[in-house]
Amino acid sequence: MTVVKYQYDVYLSYPMRFELTLTNIADSNVIGFNYHYPLSAAIYKIIHSADSDYAAFLHEAGYGQGLKKFKLFTFSQLETPFKIKGDRLVMTTTEARLQVCFFLPLAAETFIKGLFQNRELQIADKYSKVTFLISQVAGIADMLPAADPEVMVTTRLKPLSPLVTGKKNERGNYDYLLPRDAEFPYWLAHNLAGKWASVYEKNDEQMECLKRSISVNVELMQKPPQQRLITIKEATPEETKIKGATRFVLQTRMPKEVLELALGAGMGLYNAMGMGCMDILKRF
Repeated sequence: MTVVKYQYDVYLSYPMRFELTLTNIADSNVIGFNYHYPLSAAIYKIIHSADSDYAAFLHEAGYGQGLKKFKLFTFSQLETPFKIKGDRLVMTTTEARLQVCFFLPLAAETFIKGLFQNRELQIADKYSKVTFLISQVAGIADMLPAADPEVMVTTRLKPLSPLVTGKKNERGNYDYLLPRDAEFPYWLAHNLAGKWASVYEKNDEQMECLKRSISVNVELMQKPPQQRLITIKEATPEETKIKGATRFVLQTRMPKEVLELALGAGMGLYNAMGMGCMDILKRF
């Protein structure tokens, strides 16, 4: 594959979202429950095979200023029927679907789409391994209005993967919050404003101004939100447990460029581990 180099410019970037159709080509149909970190590693591996500089930049640095660096990509949960057996997911079909999302310049779209087409994607841990062929890559329209970046857009969003948010405690660790917690919307807006400020190199005053303009309200469904406790880097010295939730809707109002960042890079924490991948339901 010919590698296309491009100049990264956040002011020329937009949410780039693709749906991958995956076909299991292995003998095994068993995936670990905590597949998010192995899946993230598999996506990095595909990117690295075509553009090692970009993969290293995503993995080691990211975009932004100072100590706040963001990788500006995320992905959904695997969509496939399965049965739960202990800490394993047993697929009941050979096909799965996965959304991958980036916040990149338009010039990179063809490169990213071609990067995944007809490639193998392996999800493996110490106990199980499945190898997929990416048989189809389809772009997903974002349904956003043609408007200036500062225009306020009202939307309903739902998480396609666990949405993780929280506030840091005195030990420097996160106290995770769930949709029913009163502080959940505030810290979700705080994280999004911080991501915007770091990526666009804004100061603290500009960040606080944006945070005040962002409106986030949780809309609960008939069934309560589904909580997920996920282990990252399982069975290693760096093992980390994070808590997120799905099965709820966010009513949001924010500037268009902030919404674009949320759709391309995810909301909340641990986006590059496949957390906080969002889908836009409709504009009000």
